[in-house]
Amino acid sequence: EDDDKQDNLIKSYAISALAKPDSNSFLPLHLAASKGASEEILRIMVSLYSDAATVTTANGDLPIHLLQYWTEDEAKHSIYSDSGSGEKMQWLVENGVFRPSKKIFFSCVSVRQIEALLEPICLESSSASFSMDPGSIFPISERNEFDKRTSVSIAGMNLASRLPGSRNVNLPIHIAAEHGVSLKVLSALCEQYPEGVSTPQPADKSVYGSSSSVISSTDGSVKRRSQEMYPIEIFETGRAGIIAAKFTHMQRRHVNNPNNNAVTNSTFVSSAIDMNEISAILKSFEERSDLLFAYYPDAMPCKYREEKDERRQQTVAKLERVGSVRLPAREKKRSIDLYRNDIHRLRRLERLIRSESLQPILHEFNMTAQRVWLWMYEGINSSVEKMRGNHQGSIGRIITNLPQAALLKLSYYVHVSKNLKGSTQEDLKSLRYVPCMIQGRSILDIAKDRAPKITMEEMLSS
Repeated sequence: EDDDKQDNLIKSYAISALAKPDSNSFLPLHLAASKGASEEILRIMVSLYSDAATVTTANGDLPIHLLQYWTEDEAKHSIYSDSGSGEKMQWLVENGVFRPSKKIFFSCVSVRQIEALLEPICLESSSASFSMDPGSIFPISERNEFDKRTSVSIAGMNLASRLPGSRNVNLPIHIAAEHGVSLKVLSALCEQYPEGVSTPQPADKSVYGSSSSVISSTDGSVKRRSQEMYPIEIFETGRAGIIAAKFTHMQRRHVNNPNNNAVTNSTFVSSAIDMNEISAILKSFEERSDLLFAYYPDAMPCKYREEKDERRQQTVAKLERVGSVRLPAREKKRSIDLYRNDIHRLRRLERLIRSESLQPILHEFNMTAQRVWLWMYEGINSSVEKMRGNHQGSIGRIITNLPQAALLKLSYYVHVSKNLKGSTQEDLKSLRYVPCMIQGRSILDIAKDRAPKITMEEMLSS
């Protein structure tokens, strides 16, 4: 018992030290993050005083922002200190702009370090601080200040995910997507601040995207373009995307050579990886990518917007040459397509929605499946003909051959999304057995019409 009291006293003194800012309003956690402290150190500090992860400096930076800035600066320093290494830099030939490669950027910090500072922001129970009475350790003159900082940080847990930092637009969701954090952390950030998923980050301000914003025109002059990358594109071109691309190549190589049961990849892991592990990694990548898609299906890759702008400029130039005569429009096949037009993604999400609808418990419905289902439902009931056509096939494939209970479960979430405000629990329960309407018809009737009238065996026997 005496040992417990002594341990509590030591922890209390540790917390008092972690809660005191310096003259620059930096808490110890801010200082540790700004120096690229290890995961172990960060987690120890967070476990003792997790509120520090939601406290900003005078410049408006969270600890996660400071760790991101340290990573960027460290990557740039590695470029200039080892400029002879072609592996550690990328050279833009047309105008000679240096930029750190993604490989050296991600080698400066681990995913675990990033997650150690993101978890207190979005997962309230992930690292609860050691409880103590501030009066037992703080002098009277400092108690009010401690209470004030604690109450502000707790109230700011939901606000922390909205802070972009001082250096550029670096929302926590941007940092999380770039470093490929776990599905649990990414999902919590999306749920806490859904608008963040639809907030783009200027690519020309990111550490490895700076040179891509510098282009050479036909007359030899240098122009800058302001690209904007949404979290889904940041994720797919970031750490997780690099690993997924590498493992996809390994998987294809294994298909061509089935005798190769294990693949060694010293770049990312130190031991051999079997194909089951590779499949699990790729599945995890798809789940996180689909989650970001579900929160903002209308996101466009920056290269898609570049092609669109380029075609518009070419059209304007042609119109100027021929005067007021309108040129016939010719469709040019895009090399980059929209995320919402990705057939493989849509089919994958259709299967997920069907699988979730078949779960017997009404309130068990994957957030990705739920949001995509509502997006498809709103699209098929849209007044815009093109949107209706895009979702017609998806809705049909989802509801075909589903039992009535599954159809009513899908209907329930449609009703809840429309009637959540001002509705009581009894009102929501009453909607459980009400089928939703698709283009003026009941979902049950549409599913019944789509059901096959004859089985394959009956067809063959006849």
